Amino acid sequence: TATNCAFNDSAAFNTGIGTITFDYCLLPGGSGTNIDGVPTFVDAANGDYRLASDSLGIDAADYDAYTTTGGGATDLGGNPRTVDHSCVTNSGSGALTYLDIGAYEYQADNADTDNDGIPDDCDTCPNSPNVWNVTQNTFHPTIADGIDAAITGDVIELGACVLFERNLDLSSKDITIRGQGPELTAIDGNNVEGSILRLRSGNESIIEQLTIRNGVAGQANGGGAAFISGGATTTAFRRVVFADNDSGGFSHGAISCSRANATFEQCIFTGNTGTSEASVLGYLGSQGRQVVFTDCLFYQNAGAAAAIRIQNGGTMVATNCTFVDTLDRWTWIVSNESGGEVTATNCAFDDSAAFNTGIGTITFDYCLLPGGSGTNIDGIPTFVDATNNDYRLAPDSLGIDAADYDAYTAAGGAATDVGDDPRSVDDLCVIDSGSGALTYLDIGAYERQPDDIDSDSDGVPDRCDICPGFDDNVDTDGNGTPDGCDTVAIPGDLDHDGDVDMDDYNLFLATYGLGAGDENYNVEADYDGDDFVGMTDFGIWYEYYLAFANS
Repeated sequence: TATNCAFNDSAAFNTGIGTITFDYCLLPGGSGTNIDGVPTFVDAANGDYRLASDSLGIDAADYDAYTTTGGGATDLGGNPRTVDHSCVTNSGSGALTYLDIGAYEYQADNADTDNDGIPDDCDTCPNSPNVWNVTQNTFHPTIADGIDAAITGDVIELGACVLFERNLDLSSKDITIRGQGPELTAIDGNNVEGSILRLRSGNESIIEQLTIRNGVAGQANGGGAAFISGGATTTAFRRVVFADNDSGGFSHGAISCSRANATFEQCIFTGNTGTSEASVLGYLGSQGRQVVFTDCLFYQNAGAAAAIRIQNGGTMVATNCTFVDTLDRWTWIVSNESGGEVTATNCAFDDSAAFNTGIGTITFDYCLLPGGSGTNIDGIPTFVDATNNDYRLAPDSLGIDAADYDAYTAAGGAATDVGDDPRSVDDLCVIDSGSGALTYLDIGAYERQPDDIDSDSDGVPDRCDICPGFDDNVDTDGNGTPDGCDTVAIPGDLDHDGDVDMDDYNLFLATYGLGAGDENYNVEADYDGDDFVGMTDFGIWYEYYLAFANS
């Protein structure tokens, strides 16, 4: 009879004509009260056969059987028995359900650095609370627990870590869930069926500063990241990255929004997949409901039809968004079926997809897109490094200083762009062609942050200075070339300072007697063009000197 014993797979068992009975043991092929598997040790190679923190068999033995056979208060190593490992669900039996299988007891210290009730050993955010209700100052082991305990107006703050959860139901909660930034906090659906967020029944929640990824929808219409529905529901997403979410075989990839309002500010959508319709968002609207995107980036999403599908009277408003590198089969935006309406202002589109209005409408204003006309620009954006997903406008791109500033502010545009850099930065190397109170807002989700170093302090940045080192505003002969770079600005002015004086005489003396190929030969002083600076050239220079002195 073997009780509470651990066996690895280095040997088998032979009963002969006898019997071997196992109870609460860990062994290959274990069944009933036993566990099928082998133990994981701290350092078996060096003879340390204590159970590792993630081993099977922790808190899984029969305590009453141990005490009945005279088990003591310490294990083989002299350490205390019956130490509860808070990171493991107790599955043992008897008066205490957390005795370990095997000769050693795991000595869990259960240290909790961030005081959130989750021991460091199993805390995905050991240095900051995983789930903290800031309003109530309470800590919760999971987001779901935090939501269940929250009331209207509460702010739940998530730690800088990855939290694997899904089917988070915020219906009628009206709360804020805030991460530490999309690069630090992620809610990960782990590619298991079940939308990560469900927002219904008049919900007015805010989701911000985090990433929502690897969600797989589990209901009709899809929405792997978020399923939003209900006439009074208004959800705001701010600085959220939606990445690699899937429709789960249904219609819409990242988000399914039905007869509700939703706003997305400074959000990024990438790698989302829709099986039959839209990769990013499917919106089934009704009169008075709309979905709004401001300062958002869409790239490399893949759907059977489109990135975004607006139908059944739905309205979409997009302001200062960038749509690039779509993998969708047909179009960027579908606006159809009972008059879907789309308005895009200050948006940049590349040529990786087209548009399909069906019986709906799509209106563009101050956009950059192939075939643009009127207030729009015909063309596509040029990016800093699209190959590596850097979709900031390149210095020579169309769309710089060309947007409608008043439309941006009217849409609630922020002081920063999707990359958190300042908005409305004037590029002094580009002629402003925008509209509104400021005429230099950029089209798209990013504002170009120009390098305006001006080494010669002439008000013209070095990167577009046609005469570096000299004042571009001085052009005596009016020929369009600043005097500093104009070899014929003033005859005899060898130092290009706008006059002919003794400084120029000294420069002439420095090259006098030298010919082409000699060091310090100055071709500007070779007035007769014979590749030698001599008396003839001096005579000509002197005439220039007198002419300037008498002018």
